[in-house]
Amino acid sequence: MRHKTILAVVLITLAMSWVVACNPSTLDAQELVTIQVVGADGYGTLSLRSNRARIAEIIREEGESVGDTDEKQLHRLFVREAAMNSLIFSSDKTMDLKNGDEIVIHATYDEELAKLGGVRFKNLKFTYVVEGLEKARPIDIDTELDLAFVGFESRGTAHLALSGDLERYREHFDFIFVTPNTYLSNGTTVDVHVRPDNTALTAQGRIAEEKVLTFTVSNLKPLESVDVFENVVLSFDGVSDFGNASIDTMRLPIDWIEPGTHTEPPLSFSATPTTNLANGDKVTVVATVNRDWFADRGLFVEVFSKDFTVGGLKDYPRNLDRVDLMPLFNKLQEPLREDIQMRLLDNMWNEDFRVGNPVSRWDIQDKRGV
Repeated sequence: MRHKTILAVVLITLAMSWVVACNPSTLDAQELVTIQVVGADGYGTLSLRSNRARIAEIIREEGESVGDTDEKQLHRLFVREAAMNSLIFSSDKTMDLKNGDEIVIHATYDEELAKLGGVRFKNLKFTYVVEGLEKARPIDIDTELDLAFVGFESRGTAHLALSGDLERYREHFDFIFVTPNTYLSNGTTVDVHVRPDNTALTAQGRIAEEKVLTFTVSNLKPLESVDVFENVVLSFDGVSDFGNASIDTMRLPIDWIEPGTHTEPPLSFSATPTTNLANGDKVTVVATVNRDWFADRGLFVEVFSKDFTVGGLKDYPRNLDRVDLMPLFNKLQEPLREDIQMRLLDNMWNEDFRVGNPVSRWDIQDKRGV
């Protein structure tokens, strides 16, 4: 009798296990979803995803009653897990949420997997109420945006100077210079259009207003006047009436007169006239200046030309016993020129033994003096 009782208990236990294993189990879809709402009140964003941790917990609990050698039940357990992971959740609204909003959540799944795994789902449609969102904190653009002006008068540049939350969330703003931000002068104005990305900002509990701010340029240093002729020397060489002029710029800063990375130097000079000069003549030196180059260094040039007086050339005697000989020299100049020209044409120089070895030509430029 005792053995019959034990056998009956065993049979009942096995039957119950078979019923549990074969009958479909019902799972609450609402437990298998993770709902997250981020952002500020009125700007909340909802996201849905499967609750992997809960699914793993259910599979672990069911797996405790399945033996390692029971391939059929292990396969069934694997299919049940796949059926739960096939759940896809969606909602009727995901953006611009505020506290108290009622969001309808829908769930779909792979029905074939659920049937093979013996799984049924309930609450495939339920309502979620938004709560816990905090009010967005506004960013004070007026006090947290400034402009820094650097450079010199008429050459200034404006740069953004951010602080506080505006600096912290810099990547969520567009700053557009409505007016030029270069070549600025003191007293002019610069307009900046500030355009926030409130979708990104409210996700972090902040909000900002789109606006245009106007700033007045100040604190630019004045340009300093520089005399580019101060260290320019005009050198004269030769004899008066036939003198030459050359410009010496060796005393100027090297970066002024060397081209550097540019095709032309920032500063160069030209002089007129430069030949056939006599003492007392005027020579005008003109400076060619790259004004932008000098202005970028805080300098400006006011004087672009300068007159120099020729001096230091050798003078031939012009008088004898206080009698001016120049009229005589001028009168003889043309006959002498004609005589030299005739000798060149007739080659008479080669017939004069007193001039030394015969030559084939006479260089008229070699004549010197009176």
